[in-house]
Amino acid sequence: MSDTTEELVLKYEARIRELEEENAELRRTQVEISTAKELYLKIFEDFPALIWRSRLDKKCDYFNRTWVRTVYRSLQLDPLVALLSFRFWLLFASAKRYYQVPRRGSLY
Repeated sequence: MSDTTEELVLKYEARIRELEEENAELRRTQVEISTAKELYLKIFEDFPALIWRSRLDKKCDYFNRTWVRTVYRSLQLDPLVALLSFRFWLLFASAKRYYQVPRRGSLY
């Protein structure tokens, strides 16, 4: 029951085709993901609210244009207040406290 050389070559060629198709599908998926990411960043860029994104290690890797303008303006007006506000935010973000609003009365 040993395969001949020709049968082995055919099996390997079929496997290569399968892998090439899988690779092409992965590339298409990656393009779709990149397109979606670009779209949501484009939407957030001009949104009139302060938006930033941080990773799991709490390092920010995206700030929208409104955030940058606001922080830059506050740095120009009063650098000390801007720095203290940012340091307060860092302390608050690292506190890992979760707040829950108590329910008052029966609304449901």
